[in-house]
Amino acid sequence: MKIVYCSTPSFADSDVPLINALCNSGNEVFYFVHIAPYSLKATLIDINNNNAGYGIFSESDFPEIQSFRRMIPKARLYLVNNPVGKNNLKALRLSVQEASAISAINPDVIHYIESPAPYHLPLLWANRKKVVCTIHDPVPHLNKMRFTERICRKLSAKFIRKFVVLNKRQSEGFCKLYNVPVSSIRYAELGPYNYYTTSGQTPALPYKYVLMFGRITPYKGFEYGVRAFNSLPAKYDDIHLVMAGAGDIYFDESEYKNNRNITVLNRYLTQDEQVSLFQNALFVLCPYTEATQSGVVQTAFGLGVPVVVTKVGALADCVEDGVTGYVVNEVTQEAINFTIQKVLSEPAKLDEMRENVKRSNDFGAHSWGNIAQKYLAIYNGEA
Repeated sequence: MKIVYCSTPSFADSDVPLINALCNSGNEVFYFVHIAPYSLKATLIDINNNNAGYGIFSESDFPEIQSFRRMIPKARLYLVNNPVGKNNLKALRLSVQEASAISAINPDVIHYIESPAPYHLPLLWANRKKVVCTIHDPVPHLNKMRFTERICRKLSAKFIRKFVVLNKRQSEGFCKLYNVPVSSIRYAELGPYNYYTTSGQTPALPYKYVLMFGRITPYKGFEYGVRAFNSLPAKYDDIHLVMAGAGDIYFDESEYKNNRNITVLNRYLTQDEQVSLFQNALFVLCPYTEATQSGVVQTAFGLGVPVVVTKVGALADCVEDGVTGYVVNEVTQEAINFTIQKVLSEPAKLDEMRENVKRSNDFGAHSWGNIAQKYLAIYNGEA
């Protein structure tokens, strides 16, 4: 089967293992990565600039992409570069060029990750029986979505006959919000992000710590994690909390600055730094106030680290409570504090969870081999 797979750097950590699993099943995958100024450094991709101009380029035109290229040895990689990142006349021409390249491939399936841009609508119409679209966030976080994104979703909903959502809890909300018929919905899981690599040049932090990671934004609930950590009893004085990620810190800085055991890394972190932070953490804490699924959870699992999550969105579906982590039933300082203490008091259990995470990555329902088979069934009209 010929599969054209269109995505952006923001989803490369989930795209790469799926693409490899599809290739390993005997399929040809043509991977179109859409690059813009705001997505040069995201997940597995780290590009300094995209000054090459408008066009479709190979990896040889972007030397910094070589390490990424080696992660997908069997796929064919195309870099669709928009150096401005705006919908203008040049972007329209680029879209026509891409549509022509896809038509020349004559694929059996065109798989979009998130809704296609408006200029792709003619391609969607001409290939509407072939198009599959995976939606990572069926309902926007905090009900916020850019106007152009909302319009793209509404327009693409008129042409796309198969939407894949990654949790069943929010499919009804997605259908209502974008007037998508329930019959168009298919389901798949999100697997572990197991392609993060390190050169080993970033030293481990010199203390035991719990990690909160990701772009700092209100729905992540980082303030609940900080408050829960601040109220730990004195016997845990050797444990630190690390809050790492870019974004504006939206709560009172005194809540963490007054605790010498809290480290804040409020910036973009290289892949080396990310891997070191995850691998050396006791566990990862996700005190979200709302969620779909979470790339942070899957990054932790991909690196063999247990996770504590709050029971919001589909997070509880991703973590086997007491097996690969713990689920906190309430988003409160008290409930999160109780669970942190529970984990810290059971070091043997924490080691057991690490082994459970590794086994689940290889053989569980969320392993990429099983997920790829679900997508192939969707492509073939069997699901």
